[in-house]
Amino acid sequence: EPKELYYSYDSRNATWTVGFFQIKIDGTDILNPFDVVQPKRFKDPLNSDKLSVPGVKVEGEPMNHVSASLFYIPSNRKSIMPGEHSAWWPRVERLPIKTVGSQLLLPDTVEYKVGDQLVVDHALANNFGGSLKWTGTIADLHLLYFNGVSTAPDVVPKLNGTLIAATPEYVIQLDNPIILNYYYKRAETFGLGTSLQMG
Repeated sequence: EPKELYYSYDSRNATWTVGFFQIKIDGTDILNPFDVVQPKRFKDPLNSDKLSVPGVKVEGEPMNHVSASLFYIPSNRKSIMPGEHSAWWPRVERLPIKTVGSQLLLPDTVEYKVGDQLVVDHALANNFGGSLKWTGTIADLHLLYFNGVSTAPDVVPKLNGTLIAATPEYVIQLDNPIILNYYYKRAETFGLGTSLQMG
């Protein structure tokens, strides 16, 4: 798929963009807490790629030292989660899982299967938000608002197993496959941050 494909128009006070693009929110360089708008490809959760979205955005500088952007995504995209054979899903090094009064044992060879991928309350529709940045001599101030689908869905496993012990605690041997259900939900995000200018 194309990384970005859009038409951009520069007016007197703003730049308008319509098409298929990425929304970059200013923040810290290494770990940006404002990175909540773009859906992601979580093939490698430690190095995820951002997915482009269809929409419209306007960017400009309404006054000295202040830059602002507004964006609207009529139909956002789902983030792509790790595959059924991904090493990122819990396996022998993370289990057995123990809770108060119970223990879950994985099969010797764990099999995962993606089940339902449900969008709750039209979470992908009509996503919108904006950002504001004030640039100072020593530090920058960042503001963000976003109303739209969360970048990562809730993952709810469906488990089936066999009870192999009841005392002193319940011990359940899980059966294959472990079903992973994804629930994509809408979130409302407010952000406020600062970054220092070094050098």
